Amino acid sequence: GHAGSVTKILIDRLTDWPGFADAMLAVGWLIESGERLTFPRFDRHNGQSGKARAVGQKRQEKYRSKHAARAVTNRCHAGSVTRPLPEKKREEQEKPPTPTPSKLITPDDEWGEAEAALFEARVAKAADCIATAKALGSTPKRVCDIVEHWRELLKPIPNRWKSPPAVLCTRLRTDRPNAPIADGWPPADPIAIQKADDGARRKLKATEELQQNAALKRDSQSKKEMERRYGGEWDEMDAGERRRIAQTLLSEGTYRILHRAQTLMREQVFIAAANKNLPTLKSILKEAA
Repeated sequence: GHAGSVTKILIDRLTDWPGFADAMLAVGWLIESGERLTFPRFDRHNGQSGKARAVGQKRQEKYRSKHAARAVTNRCHAGSVTRPLPEKKREEQEKPPTPTPSKLITPDDEWGEAEAALFEARVAKAADCIATAKALGSTPKRVCDIVEHWRELLKPIPNRWKSPPAVLCTRLRTDRPNAPIADGWPPADPIAIQKADDGARRKLKATEELQQNAALKRDSQSKKEMERRYGGEWDEMDAGERRRIAQTLLSEGTYRILHRAQTLMREQVFIAAANKNLPTLKSILKEAA
């Protein structure tokens, strides 16, 4: 910053230290150009960025004093808090790294395809499993077949084992090339089987409820449609006309059971008329006449 009205005498008087301005000139904290005095890097210490650094430094000092009793075991972390830094947003918890195939693998390499299948199955020690499979006399195709069988076992029960990738790796390390691929697998976790069964029952129950609700909805719509088509006619008829229509549409046994239950007989008559696709109930009376 340029200080046009500031002189060395004024600086000595403000600091109450004779020769202070000359000392600042000697160390480069003050620059004299003719009759003008300049404070170099004035913005660094007195601007907005300087104030922000000062606030950050106070915040870090407060943090260190508050947590001084805790032992610092990570030197890298200790080094990262020696200077005040701008606050950063809290990052999400890091996910476990996904293993990546070796750079030496090429698409034409059959063992590379087998190792890629293990990486896709999230086997962390895929290279060790491949090396063991080679030592046991296995082939890339057999390894891929074992992986595929492992996937089939997990389809009905995804949590068949506590760590499916570890089970796959163990199966490959204990493989006997002449043994069936279905042999050598550990039994499923009983808790996982119970959970899978419970989930299947819940899914079946939910499906049945949906089907029942859909059937009730269809029945409700059908009843409304039959009531719209035949209800008005039925209400206008006398007891004799209703009896003749019921006897015509219903079987003799059904009529004997329902002839005193007018509501149920009305419903059964409407259903029978709808099944025969009759436009009106009076058409039955006309045919009988």
